[in-house]
Amino acid sequence: MPSKNTTHYILLDSVNTLSPADLERLLRAIQQRDQGMPSRVRVLTIDITKHNKPDIKAFIVEELKRKGIFQGADEDSQRRKTMVEERLWVRSNNSYLTIQQDLRKVEEIITSGGTEEELHRVLHESSTDPKELVRAEIEGLEAMLKAREIEEINELLVWVIASDKSMLLVELEAALFLRFKTVSLQPLDKKITGKYSKIFTLIYGKYLALKDHVRDCVVAQRDRPRQSADDPKITATISITNGDLKLVQRFFWDLNHYSFLGGFAFEPTSDQTNVGQRKIQVYEADAHLEIVKRTFDILSQPVVDERGKALVPYLMRSLTTHLKALSEVTGLDELQPADKQFIGSHVYEMFNEGDVIERNWDFCYAVRWYERDDEMDIFWEWLDDPVAIAGLGPRDKRWLAELKKDKKHRNSGLLTPAMTMVARNWLQDTKWSTFRVFRWIRGFLRLGAEPQQEDRTTVAEQTGKSDTGSGRIIIYDNDSNVRKILKAEQWCKQLLGVTELDYTWCIRLGDTYADVREYDAASEQYKKAAEILQAQDPIDKEQLRDVFKTLAEFATDPDYALEYLKEAARLDAEDVEIPCAMLRQCITSKNEDEARVPGTQSTLLMAMLSTALGKGNEIDMLAVFNAVFSVVSSSAELRAIFQHEMEVAIVAARTEGKNEELATLLFQLASDLRECLNTIRERVAEEDRYRLDFIKQSAIDRLSMVYFDRAIQTEGEEPEADVERLRQVHMNDPAAKIPKSALASLYSIKGQRDKARDISRAEIVEAFNILADDDILNDLDGFVALRNLLNHTGDYENALRAALLLPELRFDGTVLTTLLAGEGPSMEAVSEELVQYYDRECPDTDRHWESLTKVWREASKLADEADAASERAACLDRVQKLLAKLEREIECSLPGNTCNRYWDYDNGLHACKYCYNVFLCNGCWDELRSGKAGKGLVCSSTHAWYPLPPWTMEKYLQTCQGLVRMKTDNGGEELVSVSEWLRTLCEEWGLSKADWDFE
Repeated sequence: MPSKNTTHYILLDSVNTLSPADLERLLRAIQQRDQGMPSRVRVLTIDITKHNKPDIKAFIVEELKRKGIFQGADEDSQRRKTMVEERLWVRSNNSYLTIQQDLRKVEEIITSGGTEEELHRVLHESSTDPKELVRAEIEGLEAMLKAREIEEINELLVWVIASDKSMLLVELEAALFLRFKTVSLQPLDKKITGKYSKIFTLIYGKYLALKDHVRDCVVAQRDRPRQSADDPKITATISITNGDLKLVQRFFWDLNHYSFLGGFAFEPTSDQTNVGQRKIQVYEADAHLEIVKRTFDILSQPVVDERGKALVPYLMRSLTTHLKALSEVTGLDELQPADKQFIGSHVYEMFNEGDVIERNWDFCYAVRWYERDDEMDIFWEWLDDPVAIAGLGPRDKRWLAELKKDKKHRNSGLLTPAMTMVARNWLQDTKWSTFRVFRWIRGFLRLGAEPQQEDRTTVAEQTGKSDTGSGRIIIYDNDSNVRKILKAEQWCKQLLGVTELDYTWCIRLGDTYADVREYDAASEQYKKAAEILQAQDPIDKEQLRDVFKTLAEFATDPDYALEYLKEAARLDAEDVEIPCAMLRQCITSKNEDEARVPGTQSTLLMAMLSTALGKGNEIDMLAVFNAVFSVVSSSAELRAIFQHEMEVAIVAARTEGKNEELATLLFQLASDLRECLNTIRERVAEEDRYRLDFIKQSAIDRLSMVYFDRAIQTEGEEPEADVERLRQVHMNDPAAKIPKSALASLYSIKGQRDKARDISRAEIVEAFNILADDDILNDLDGFVALRNLLNHTGDYENALRAALLLPELRFDGTVLTTLLAGEGPSMEAVSEELVQYYDRECPDTDRHWESLTKVWREASKLADEADAASERAACLDRVQKLLAKLEREIECSLPGNTCNRYWDYDNGLHACKYCYNVFLCNGCWDELRSGKAGKGLVCSSTHAWYPLPPWTMEKYLQTCQGLVRMKTDNGGEELVSVSEWLRTLCEEWGLSKADWDFE
């Protein structure tokens, strides 16, 4: 606490950048605050530019050196450096801001290949008004660039000015292709950082943005009525040089006379495409219109060119944004009737039959307007406009008139033709992803739903009544996933007139339940499909086999899963995937005896290995190998058989030139690591190496742990040899996490923690960088990395503290209040409003993710309604970031490696001190220590562990507050901020806390 006579200084920097009115208002506010107060406040106005001349000159020299500008020893570099230093000083008026602005211009000229003459011009021009400078630069570009390049800039301006998000380079490349139907030889990013660098800049290397003040210079205002794109336009420029008045009069007389005699007989031109405007500018209304026209043009095409596809998801998602903007234009920007009719007719075509949506379904994954009444109302603004629908036929207008009679449900009526198509593709066809199609049906049935606490009616009851007596089925936010799917199915039955279900319907419904992890409901549907298939004559054995295989995947009881797989095997004895799956189930259920079938032909093992090699998913392939290893590990006889079969397979792959299979088999047998690597480098095609890298890493990981386990179990020379082998594996691939973690753990066990920290130092610096940046959404990644690093360097107490910053998601009113309480007084009103919303709209306290999503959606809506420059908007933006960070906890929850039980409020875990990211629940941990097969591939009974106790709400709220429990000098405990905890870690690792500004 400061003493009574402490003097406080408040420095207001860059006051000179304020406008005169704002500066006067600021000083007046300070002085008025001082009037009548007994405090000794003095307001001193110091023009710092009169006192910082030496600092400014030193700053210029250091900045040029730091940026590497003209630092050569040759005469030209020295001359240019002196000239730049002098001009920067003269122009600066001792202002750092002015110097930085001028330095950016110097860098841009150098980067874009500018000339020394251009550098002179920039450093000698007036610098009083930055907008005028930008305008002058744009005029220079207009004079220098070709017509096609100006057209290209204007096309980019259309998207930057009118889009509702930051546009990716890949999207803009697609936009340029759709506009010009060609692909430029020079990559777009090179143009942006080169010849177009005075107008555009790249954010994070991939998002396009305008430079400062450019928007004010390129967005034009109309001074005459809009012309329709269909109106004829003739532009002519007549230049007369060295002519007197008589000559000019004679010219125009002849021109007029000639037009009356025979008219102008123009030869048809072969190409008018190079005639482009020479002005870099865009009308904002025109930009929205261009995007809408481009959208409808693409949607009407039977096939979209591959080079333009990257833009289409944005067009589908943001169509309502641009339609809304066009519906609000007034005055000289108001659309011509032809443009309105173009929009009205295409909006109608989107919904009339559903063909447009069906044809472009692959691009609809980002669309949300079908489930939002306010966005559907935007389409109606056009369909309600008599001018816009003037071109529709009588029948089309009658259909719209009928829909308008039921104003409350007209959005549902407009979407029904398209949703009929969607319903058919959900449950009667198999081409489309079930969940994405269901999401459309679910969103559609939410339209017009009034908020309610709980709907206890059955689905059958709801079809017979509603608030309007229309029998509409409505999905509410509070419905469970099962209930939502039941309602959607019932609606589809009514719409499609289905009275008897087929197996496709049941399978698709089962897949939908599985998509939301309702596996019991999914199994019931697949059982119905199996009954339908078994009742057929003849039986579709292939389809029935697949149904039983899926039932085995859904089964939570390994015994049931095995029974389903046996049924599948009876239908198709040649499907090797079935014994592979049976083998994995036997291992899961610890039934090794059943996995070892006496008298099994070696050809079956070979077939299973071949099946594993053929799997497109590397994780599935390794699962088969791991299952085989688990079976053979406890039997010397089986190990010998397995090794023989592997060697036979290796010889066959080598003879037949199957290099990918050869490398994979060599890795799995771990017979010769060097031959594996040489096989990949010399024989495997480039495009196949990614898959093999995955296999290689798995084999190296396994080999590293073999060396580690041997090194800690024995003494003498042999362990030292294993330490050296492990060190060599790490040196061969320093980025590989498991060899590095194993080596660090080995050093820690041997008491060499400095060595352990040395090999992990770069990673902990990277973790600190993540935790210190401005992006709170990646903090959980930093804590995950930190937990692993601390774990393998022997600091288990701090590893546990890092783990406690990776909680299992909980969300209720208390969590929300706690989360926002530390954000300062400006957040109080927003916090109270959102907590009241939670209490009103989220009655089910057990549905944490759904409640979080609902509050997040409300915060987003309130942010859209707030003034973008207001403090309220800033608070709501912060709320959304905090909720996004909270949602990420779902991704970072720690699962058990063998049973998928998560570390939560009921289950604790045990963390291995040596293995990389290995956690076991209490049951699996007991089995591992007892030596039961199946767990040995995950860890070893010889390893050491520390417990992660079940979560409590007290711990969770501490995490939300950013607090960590630390030991005090007297043996007690205290709560400190995460930043203070990170500071202590910096000190322990010999790093400077000042590098990251930790407390």
